[in-house]
Order: sequence, then structure tokens, then C-alpha cells
Amino acid sequence: LLGAQDDPDRVRQIADEWQLGTADLVREKDPWITALLEDPQYHWARRLPDGHYAPAETEKNEPAVDDRGQDR
Repeated sequence: LLGAQDDPDRVRQIADEWQLGTADLVREKDPWITALLEDPQYHWARRLPDGHYAPAETEKNEPAVDDRGQDR
């Protein structure tokens, strides 16, 4: 579903391991897993990593408790 298996030759290469060798076959034959993997509440990956990692700057969150273990 992320595009890693999009090479036309790939279905043949993985046929002994996977019955559903394309994203279209997964969507057609297994709508349950498709719905699960595409559900935004689970924050699954939506694209393949490309090897370039530059985390966005985020504001540091304060801890939920202080140094004495008391809720803030």
C-alpha cells in the first residue's frame, strides 16, 4: 500500500510468499486490513522512507509531574 511493490516484475518475484502481490489486490481481496492500515487514527506510515531524515523542530513538552512526583 506504500508503493514498495510497484515494480511490474515484483509480483512474480514474491509469488511464492504472497498471494496478494499488489496494492490493488490487497484492496480488493482484503478490505479489512486495507481499512485498518489506511485509518488515520493509528498513524501508520503513509509513504516509504527515502533516507533523508530531518525531524521538524517541536516545542519541548513539560513533564506531567514535577521533580517531587506531584501532578502539575
